[in-house]
Amino acid sequence: MKKKLAVFLTVLPILFFIVIYIYFAYNPSKALNRREQTSEADVTVTEVTLPVPTAIDGQYALEDATDSDGKPLIVSQQLYMLMPVKHISQNPELPTGCEITSLTMVLNYLGFDVSKTYMAEHYLDKLETFDGSFYDYFIGDPAKTESWGCFAPAITNAANRYLSKQNSALKAYNISSSSLQSLFNELSAGHPVIVWTTSDWDEKTTYTGIRLNDNSVFNWPSNEHCVVLIGFNLEKGTVFLADPLSDVIEKDLSAFAKSYDAYYKQAVVIK
Repeated sequence: MKKKLAVFLTVLPILFFIVIYIYFAYNPSKALNRREQTSEADVTVTEVTLPVPTAIDGQYALEDATDSDGKPLIVSQQLYMLMPVKHISQNPELPTGCEITSLTMVLNYLGFDVSKTYMAEHYLDKLETFDGSFYDYFIGDPAKTESWGCFAPAITNAANRYLSKQNSALKAYNISSSSLQSLFNELSAGHPVIVWTTSDWDEKTTYTGIRLNDNSVFNWPSNEHCVVLIGFNLEKGTVFLADPLSDVIEKDLSAFAKSYDAYYKQAVVIK
């Protein structure tokens, strides 16, 4: 009997450590916090200086700026515009849900009566672990503060599923990597643009490597945020953004261009 008890007391601590290891290794909530600690680095982004626009045949181009054919780079057919997109705050229901809130603002502007929480619950593809890409899924839950986020393809997919359900002829398009000229052209055509920027304009953006479950590493930008580009004032050199964390704000065009570049030039339009 004493021998059996001694064996049991010897094995018990081993079993305890095995249980603890399994919990921390496979608990999804812990997995969301897994990072590559050595891969943080400062963003290297070229400073953008935008000159004063000049009228050319009724359109406005940037002085000394040309396209690949040497023609003046047309920014817009007008100097000022501000679209009446109604602002929606992501808080308090969706503390990390800037992306789906920005989509909801655009859908409401287009006449669809839908809430940010309904879109987040029914149309946004989510994963509680790193089993998929930030481009295809919202990693975490936008209703939880410890979650991450998603990029343009996930929002495009959410929008198109909703629009299809409504039997709408409208479609969402992933226009990531578009130039500033293309973004302004969309605004001039009456289309607000969902874009990825920063939640802290005064802080330098850094990248942190996140190891996904397929063993690839994604460089996640700090202060990742999503807003709706709704207008511009080229005489002042500013843009108007519907920001889910604050309100409709006016930002320096050069600062916006730098931020748009730093966050992988992610953009979505519905038309």
